[in-house]
Amino acid sequence: MRKIRLIWQIFPPYLILTLGVVVSVTWFASSSIHEFYLEQTEDELDILARLAIQQIPKPVSSDNIEAIDRFCEKFGDTAAIRLTVVDKSGVVLGDSDEDPLKMENHLKRPEIQAALKEGVGRSTRFSHTVDTEMMYVALDFTDESGNTIAVIRPSISISEIDHVLSGMYQKVLVGALVLAGLAVAISWWISRYITHPLGDLRKGVDRFARGDFDKKLPVPATAEIAELVIAANKMADQLDDRIEMVESQRSELEAVFTSMVEGVIAVDMDYRCLNMNRAASHFLGVSLPKVLGKRIDSFVRNEELFELLNRSMESREVTERDITLVSGVEERIYQVRGTLLHDASRNEIGVLLVFNDVTDLRKLQSLGKEFVANVSHEIKTPITSIRGFTETLLDGAKEDPEDTERFLTIVMKQARRLEAIVEDLLSLSRLDQSDEADTNLLEDCNLEPLVSSCIQGFEQQAAEKSINIEFQSPPEYWVQANSNLLEQALGNLIDNAIKYSEPDRGIQVTIEEVENEAVVSVRDQGIGIPEEHFPRLFERFYRVEKGRSRKLGGTGLGLAIVKHIAKLHLGRVSVQSVHGKGSTFSIHLPKGSFTRHED
Repeated sequence: MRKIRLIWQIFPPYLILTLGVVVSVTWFASSSIHEFYLEQTEDELDILARLAIQQIPKPVSSDNIEAIDRFCEKFGDTAAIRLTVVDKSGVVLGDSDEDPLKMENHLKRPEIQAALKEGVGRSTRFSHTVDTEMMYVALDFTDESGNTIAVIRPSISISEIDHVLSGMYQKVLVGALVLAGLAVAISWWISRYITHPLGDLRKGVDRFARGDFDKKLPVPATAEIAELVIAANKMADQLDDRIEMVESQRSELEAVFTSMVEGVIAVDMDYRCLNMNRAASHFLGVSLPKVLGKRIDSFVRNEELFELLNRSMESREVTERDITLVSGVEERIYQVRGTLLHDASRNEIGVLLVFNDVTDLRKLQSLGKEFVANVSHEIKTPITSIRGFTETLLDGAKEDPEDTERFLTIVMKQARRLEAIVEDLLSLSRLDQSDEADTNLLEDCNLEPLVSSCIQGFEQQAAEKSINIEFQSPPEYWVQANSNLLEQALGNLIDNAIKYSEPDRGIQVTIEEVENEAVVSVRDQGIGIPEEHFPRLFERFYRVEKGRSRKLGGTGLGLAIVKHIAKLHLGRVSVQSVHGKGSTFSIHLPKGSFTRHED
C-alpha cells in the first residue's frame, strides 16, 4: 500500500477549514453591511420626511395640490429620492416622479396605514407605479390640534441601494480573496512547521540506528513531537551514556558528601579509612588524600573514638557519645554517631562515623546550668539573711530597740536587693523574647536631651560621693531607638560608674560619631577592670570582684541588660579599661539607624 506523506494528510483539511472560515466571515460581513446600510437608509428617509414636513407649503390639502406637487419635485431632485404626499383619505396630493392626478388612492398602502395609526410607517415592497422595488418611510402630518392632515412618504429604489452596496461587496470580495491567499500560505507554512521536526526526528533515529550517538536531536516547541524527541534522546543516552550517568551520580553524591557541615568518616572492619569528607578532615586536622586506606589509629589518637568504633561493630546498633578533640590550640566537643555500613548484599563492611560540632551547644548548656546556679545563689543569699534576722527578732531580739532597728534595716536592705534581682531578671526575660528591635517601637530620638535627662536622675547619687558628671555632645544627635530601653541601658552604665568610682572623682559622658556609628560613652576614674575579664564581662551574674559588687548593691545583671538592649537596637557594646585607672563603656548604634541633624 502506497504511503501518504504526513504533510498531505494535514494540509488539505487545514486548508479547507481555513477557507471555510474565510467564506463564512465574508458572507457574515456582507450580510451585516447590507442590513446596516438598509437601516441607515431608513434613518435617512425618516430625517428627510421630518425635514419635508417643516418645509411643505400650507395648506396641505387638495386645494393646494399644484404647490405641493412642485415642492415634491424640487425636494425629490435635491435629496435624490422620491417624495409623495398623501392626505388622510389616501388621495395623492403630490409626487416627485408621477402626476398625482393620475395616481390611484394610496390609503391601502401598508406604510400609509401604519403612519395613520402609529405616526410612522416603514415598508419595503414592489411599486407598480414606478415598476421597481422601493423602500418607504411614512410620517403623519398633523395640525395644531394634533389631528392628522396628511402623510409625508419619502422613498428610494432598492436598485440604487444595491448599486451602492455592490461597490462595498467588491471590496469585501477582494479582501476575502487576499485572506484566502494568506490562508493558503499560512496553512502550508503550519503544515511544514508541524511535519519538519518529524523529518528531523526520522533522520536522527536513522543516525542512532547507525551507532552515531554524539549529536542529540534538537527538541522542537511542539509538545507531542518534543516528547518523541526526548524519548529518542533518552534512548540514545541509555545506550551510549550509561557509564557517564553513573559517574555523574557519583560526582553528585561526592559533592553532597564533601559539602556537608557534619564530618563523615567511613571505616572498614579493619579500621582502615575508606572515605572522609572535607568537614571531617578539618575536625581531625588531617589531609584527605594522605589518610585514605590507612588505619584510623595512625592519624587519630583518641581512646573514646576507638571505644565508640568497637561498640558500633559489636552491638550492631547506632551508638553515640561526646568526644573532645583538639583543633589547633582549641578543644572542640563533637557528638559522634556510629552505625554499621552494609553493601548491596547487606553484608557488613564497616562503620560510618558522623561528627557534629556541639561545642557552642555544650557551652550554652554549661552557661545555662551556671546561670541557674547563680540565680539560686543570688536569691538564696538575701532570703537566708532575711530569714536569719527575722528568726532572731522572733527569738527575743525585738525586745532591744537598737537591735530591732538594726536587724530591720538589714532585712529591708536584703529585700531591696532581692527586688532588684527579680526586676533585672524580668527585664532580661522581656529582652530575650525578641532577637532584634521591633521597628514599630522605634522612633526618632535626639540623644542629647535623652542622655541629659538620664544624667539628672543620678545627680543626687553622684553628689553623695562628690562626683561630678560631665556631658559633652553636639546639640542634636538623632537615632532610631526605643527611648525607654536606651535610657535604661545608659542608666546602668552611669550607676556602675558612680558605684565603682572613688569620691571626688569625675565621670565623663560623651556622644560622638565614630565610623558612621553613634557612640554613647561613659568614662569613669574608678578601680578599672583587668583585661582577662573582658570576654565574660557582659555575662549574667558575672562579677570581677564578687564581694565588692554585692556590698555596693549590684545584682550582676546590669551589663547583661545593657548588652541585650544594644543588640535589640542592632548595635553592640564595648569596654576599654586599665586596672586601677578607670573604665570606658560604650553603646554603639549602627549606621542604618543613625541620622545627624545639622543646624
